Amino acid sequence: MVGGIVEITQSGRFLRLDRGSMVIEADKEEIGRVPLDDMDILILGGRCTISSPLLEALAEEGAVTLLCGKNYAPLGLLIPIEGMGESATRARAQISASEPLRKRLWQRIVAAKIERQSEVLKFRGREIEAGNLKWLSANVNSGDTDNKEAQAARKYWPALMGDSFLRSDENNSINAMLNYGYAILRSAVSRAIVAVGLLPQFGVNHCGPRDTFALADDLMEPFRPLVDLIVCRLKDSGSQELSVEAKKELAKILILDIPTSRGISTLSEGLHMSALSLSDSFLGKKSCIDLPNPLANLLGQKSPT
Repeated sequence: MVGGIVEITQSGRFLRLDRGSMVIEADKEEIGRVPLDDMDILILGGRCTISSPLLEALAEEGAVTLLCGKNYAPLGLLIPIEGMGESATRARAQISASEPLRKRLWQRIVAAKIERQSEVLKFRGREIEAGNLKWLSANVNSGDTDNKEAQAARKYWPALMGDSFLRSDENNSINAMLNYGYAILRSAVSRAIVAVGLLPQFGVNHCGPRDTFALADDLMEPFRPLVDLIVCRLKDSGSQELSVEAKKELAKILILDIPTSRGISTLSEGLHMSALSLSDSFLGKKSCIDLPNPLANLLGQKSPT
């Protein structure tokens, strides 16, 4: 377990509840247990079995259960809804948000994401490409109607990972590490969204009948470059696959210290601040979203390139 994140991916494991703890069994023998109040996120993959009393207890404790599929792409989330009834005002404001407001929020989110991609490239020594992305970030229009986000991606990934790299390649070990980090991030953002009374299925940009966590997919965008940077560092250190050690490093992102408007906080706390500021934007009908930069401390470290 790292930073409140527990991962179970080995086949044949059975997970059950016992006196406030999650018990892990293999071949009907207990091989470990974790107190529920120490858990924030449970990641499940492979062929394991979990009891419904344990799922209920995790939800009561406020923990998120994440189901991952092939190459660690997230398939589903079980998030707690206890207390959401007290936040009906926030949910109504979110649902009734005007299109101009949603476009301004998406403009801010995309600009922040591209700016941080630029910072990653600059840190990695790709000055020209970083400058190009810096220009794109400063010229994102309302709603990103000319898709600066996609323009940035076409420049960003080849500069960061090489000309032959494709994010769509499911057999690429780098993509496995990226997907794992993004899955952790998405879970934490979903938890923060629900905690402040917002509805994850109603996004400011992402939408679609199959995207039940559209708002989480929106809000996590400016934080993705943190995962990208961690994966680059793992690659530099010789990691060629999603090993146990690589997973531990990626799981640590939620407890990284980052500068926020309230001082130094963990990334997990920073995500909660972002979710709360997004809720305040809906309530106030104006964009006041707070997106702390998760790269600030890491970029102070010397690049290995």
